[in-house]
Amino acid sequence: MTILVDVAGFKSRFNARDVSSVDISDIWLAEAKGWVTECLAERFIMPTSTSNLTASRLTYQKAWHLLRLRTLQPDDSDEMGASLDAEIEALMDGKKAMVHSGSDGVFLEYALEQQTDPEDEIWSNTMGYNPTFDEDEAARQIVDTDKINDVRFRRK
Repeated sequence: MTILVDVAGFKSRFNARDVSSVDISDIWLAEAKGWVTECLAERFIMPTSTSNLTASRLTYQKAWHLLRLRTLQPDDSDEMGASLDAEIEALMDGKKAMVHSGSDGVFLEYALEQQTDPEDEIWSNTMGYNPTFDEDEAARQIVDTDKINDVRFRRK
């Protein structure tokens, strides 16, 4: 999956009459998707699902920022760039959540629930339990009872 953005969505948000649809799609949205993916990949599963509203919004905003950077006034986009950087930082620090939409409504995805921690140590949400599989025969594999009980408890 990839971040869901298109020319119509971009044009509905920003006044870009002097820019061709091909340039918006092939240059500005493509570069913005790359930037968003690159920024978020350290903490979030990327590429994201097409239901990720936060990634889509950031992509549109970054495309507009990149487009504005091509103007003759170099400082006219500094505030927008700083705002985007601050939002990415808040997502990465777990202070903000990614917003998704789907058949079950809106849900949040926090960076701190991903498979790495801030100290870059190997981490797993089941690392406190005995391994389910080891070198023994398949018939002798056992799931940690504490793990099963914790899963049941979280479902309540």
